[in-house]
Formats: sequence, structure tokens, C-alpha cells
Amino acid sequence: LSREVLIQVTSIRKAHELWTAVASMFSSQSRSRINNIRIALSNAQKGTQTVGAYFAHIRSLADELAAAGKPLDDDEVISYILAGLDMEYQPLVSALDTRKQPITIDDLFAQVSNLDQRIAMFHGAGNNAGFK
Repeated sequence: LSREVLIQVTSIRKAHELWTAVASMFSSQSRSRINNIRIALSNAQKGTQTVGAYFAHIRSLADELAAAGKPLDDDEVISYILAGLDMEYQPLVSALDTRKQPITIDDLFAQVSNLDQRIAMFHGAGNNAGFK
């Protein structure tokens, strides 16, 4: 046992009580961790991150939830991803809302990456248009 845990259980004399106390300590930490990860997912925004960095961040949070025993299905992960996209991505979000077939995370990555590249291309073209 770590020193922190040992301090909490030194007065316990029976093995069953010890295991119950340890399980209780770690389950409350686990619930708190799960809640914090869910909050982080709800607050995640793409912002200035690359598409790859944003998706990796969301996936790492989803992996942490899975490791804590609360895995998300792909639809939930996709919902978190879409919720964190800026207004310039809303045409894509609207188009996805009209699909009859669900999109995979990999296909969503491709779609968001493509839109991101097109946005960058048009911003670049707009900046150089006066110099031609």
C-alpha cells in the first residue's frame, strides 16, 4: 500500500474491513475522475488546434473513461467532437445531421480535415487575391 493509503487504514484490524475501506476510497476517486473527464469532454473545443490534435484529445479523454470502466460508444464520441467545433464547421455538422447512416469517427475525421483544408485554402486565396 502507498503511504497515503496506509495512513488511512492503520487502525483497521480485519482483512475484510481493510478491503472494504480501500475499495471505498478508490471508488470515490474513480467517480470523481469520471465526472472530471466528462466535464472535460463537454468543455473541449477545437479552437486553434489542428484537426488531428483535437481528435486525439477527444479520443484520449474517451480512452480514460473506458479505462475507468465507463466506455463511450462511437456516437457519443462523435457528439462530443461535433459539439466542440466552431461556427465555420456548422455547415458540415448540419449536413451530418441529415444523414440516414451514422458516420464513423474515421470518416468524420476525414470530413473535418477536408473542410479545414478548404477553409485554409479560401482564407489564403482571399489574402492573396488583391496581389494578382
